[in-house]
Amino acid sequence: SHLEPPKFDCKLEPELKVLNEFAGNMALQVRLQVWQTGAVFDLDFGSPVVISETWGVDLVDVAEDEETVFGRFRLHPEASHVPIDRRSSFGFSVTPPLIKMPKMMCKPVLPFPPPPPPSPPIPPPNPPPYLAMDETDCFLGGQAVFTVKPAKLPGRTWSVLVSLQRWSPGVQLTIDFIGEQLRQHPLRIVQMMPLSAVKEVTVTSHSAVIELLPSPVRQFSMVATGAVESLGRLS
Repeated sequence: SHLEPPKFDCKLEPELKVLNEFAGNMALQVRLQVWQTGAVFDLDFGSPVVISETWGVDLVDVAEDEETVFGRFRLHPEASHVPIDRRSSFGFSVTPPLIKMPKMMCKPVLPFPPPPPPSPPIPPPNPPPYLAMDETDCFLGGQAVFTVKPAKLPGRTWSVLVSLQRWSPGVQLTIDFIGEQLRQHPLRIVQMMPLSAVKEVTVTSHSAVIELLPSPVRQFSMVATGAVESLGRLS
């Protein structure tokens, strides 16, 4: 149809459209997102019309003066055995055909539930799987990353790979780890690789001090156990 579908301020969310126009008669359909039996719809057609062939509603009142015609419709119980294109809808015909779409107001008969509560805030992102070295802590620069993440079972081994931007033999590097259960399940180093590049100096329940040896490589890995949850600091 040449008539644009209008927008209505109605909680039942009606959509009004022209089905067809034939021999001076125009058929209209109102599809609802929410169906409430007994709800009332007031339509202002803007000019005198004759309303006929209602379905899904009763025409319960009309009012007319020289300029305006109002039609009041009341919804039937929603019909289930109707064609798909007529479900959740009601309709009627008007004569003569409309030159503009009517205005519509509705009066629901049931209260609407309160709006849902706002969504919970988005949790902060997980910390990165690596720890970048702050050069104020250590001039070597670099990062540490878990290559095998710590498991919830403290006896399982995990591994961390440390890559340095600069390699300076004789420098001692401290790797701090974080874990609430480290006192009960302290850090234990199982293996350092390559052995020609690094040497274990001291180990506490939550940290390891590693000495760099003369080596062409700039990274090493450490296999360990302990209730570690994340990397803390490189210094």
